[in-house]
Amino acid sequence: MSGAIRRSRSRDLPTLFQNPRLRARHEQCRKALAEFQERREVDAFWSRVDQSGGETTCWLWLGTICGEGYGVYRLHGEYLAHRVAYALSRGSAAKRWRVRHKAGCPRHCVNPAHLKRGTQRRNMQDKVNDGRARGGPKFGQGELNNRAKFCRAQVLIAWEMRAEGYFIAEIALITGITYRSLENIFRGATWACLAPKTV
Repeated sequence: MSGAIRRSRSRDLPTLFQNPRLRARHEQCRKALAEFQERREVDAFWSRVDQSGGETTCWLWLGTICGEGYGVYRLHGEYLAHRVAYALSRGSAAKRWRVRHKAGCPRHCVNPAHLKRGTQRRNMQDKVNDGRARGGPKFGQGELNNRAKFCRAQVLIAWEMRAEGYFIAEIALITGITYRSLENIFRGATWACLAPKTV
């Protein structure tokens, strides 16, 4: 039975590691597996990034995005996708440092060319400059605002239905905009750029 597979009994397994050649093979397999898993995690990270615009454009994160608008991905002890991208391209930034975005970049941009290391104080100043803090300039109007939860078409239909005399509850049901958000839209607190012009 030369072609038969030889099966080991469990009591024979510990003796395998006493053989230096087999112990070296075991370590080689462990190292190869660790490298494979690392490569697979890095490849999985970049597969969630839209790089279609080229090297100079924002590379947008296509995976999970947290409530603050940042991409989320766990790798090398990092939690935020832009910090992972920075670590993969330039080495890990110590926790005391913030990874900041270039001015005008959305928070889910992970292009390493648009990321830089900086202090918390500088990061807060960026937040004010980008309009993500109270008192700062507006980031954008309507859909360009980084806090927008609804699209332009929804808001325009809401205004049309209001002009036609529908109740807010009915408008909410049709447009998918919450009752509270519609109240804010109609009083001009949000989406003021689409409010009908009064004569």
